[in-house]
Amino acid sequence: MKYLFIALALSLMIPFASNAQDENKDFGIKWSGYVKNDVIYNTRLITSARGEGELNLLPYPILLNEFDDDINAVPTFNMIGFDTRLTGKITGPDAFGAKTSGLIEGDFYGSGAAYKFLFRMRHAMMKFDWEKTQLMAGQYWHPTFVTDCFPATLAFGAGVPFNPLSRNPQIRYTYKLDESMSVYGAILSQGMFKSSGVNGDFTQKQSGLPEIHAQFQYKKDNMAAGLGINFQSLRPATTFDVYNPADSLDDFSTTIVSKENVTGLSFLGYFKMKLKPVTIKWWGLYGQLNDNMVMMGGYYPMIDTTLTLADLENEYITYTPITALTTWFEVHTNGEKMQVGLFAGYSSNMGAKLAAHQEIAAAYVGRWGNVKSAMRVAPRIAWFSGKSTIGLELEYTSAGYATQKLLDNGSVDPDGDPGGIDETGKVTNWETANNIKVLCSFKYDF
Repeated sequence: MKYLFIALALSLMIPFASNAQDENKDFGIKWSGYVKNDVIYNTRLITSARGEGELNLLPYPILLNEFDDDINAVPTFNMIGFDTRLTGKITGPDAFGAKTSGLIEGDFYGSGAAYKFLFRMRHAMMKFDWEKTQLMAGQYWHPTFVTDCFPATLAFGAGVPFNPLSRNPQIRYTYKLDESMSVYGAILSQGMFKSSGVNGDFTQKQSGLPEIHAQFQYKKDNMAAGLGINFQSLRPATTFDVYNPADSLDDFSTTIVSKENVTGLSFLGYFKMKLKPVTIKWWGLYGQLNDNMVMMGGYYPMIDTTLTLADLENEYITYTPITALTTWFEVHTNGEKMQVGLFAGYSSNMGAKLAAHQEIAAAYVGRWGNVKSAMRVAPRIAWFSGKSTIGLELEYTSAGYATQKLLDNGSVDPDGDPGGIDETGKVTNWETANNIKVLCSFKYDF
């Protein structure tokens, strides 16, 4: 008898299981990605994440030995494939009255130089889509990296350091104004991509405040455009040594808790137009504290020159960010079998804004405070067949590094700014270093 009941129960369950499978047949995870290998030649040593020459940031400065030989003028050759990528797009049942989806992605770039060639997480996020709104939570592109408008370079990094490179844990809420316009706000923290600190790289977490971003987007047919604003607050140090008047002037033996933050604002704009023969893109960012996005940015520790000896019993160091302007332009053809393109990027260090009673108290903290400006021009050509792409790209990158001003006889100019940087952090004298990178790329999508 019991076997009869079991058989009856199973027979009743089969239709329900079949219906559940029918309802969920489109749910799950779909894998995609690509295998990529690059052949790379650089004419000069470069600043490169992971040290492999793949992610070209800026060339090393000119550094002469006693024989006037530039010790950084060393060509390098490499073949590498750790940009190979795996992406999983997830679909699932509705929740809270919204359609749900998710994304996970990783590559073999590693989380640092000691972990290169190891698998790392790039994206891990979920989305809830209602009729007029969307909620996204998880790790995804920083909002200044615009997925509707970014460089299509063959080189890994999509134009970095002239385009942001950062993926952040975030919560992003989007409101759709109509079919073509939307606005969104986001709060973010720093994950793998962090701002520099005086004694550690947890400056954003230590500030007690999230990064905040707001953006307006327009997208219709073959055009996309947008404006955005970004706010950051960092606490460069958690403790601070102050003067103890009971001891000698040279004895800074009292440690207090630092409460000084440095804040920065950035303003974003972009435009993209896809015409029948070509696609045109422009992107620009003007602002501060963007070194966490692998861009020019940082700050100087400052001191108030009106302080008295008694004031040194309290925290007396403040921070002032430099302002940088970064922009890029790209144009490429839209052929199905072959495309040619040109990328051009530029960054300018505009120095820090100091009050009349302030002066720089210590070394710059961040990226490229000693660079007057940097630029890149990168033409490319790519051939497509099926799922495969073969491409050639030439990158010319230059950077003007601060250096002591010299007289014609080779002696130091006594009227020049020390190290080629003035009292406001502006580079006033510089020497340009150049690198040419030749890239041959092989890519197979799946």
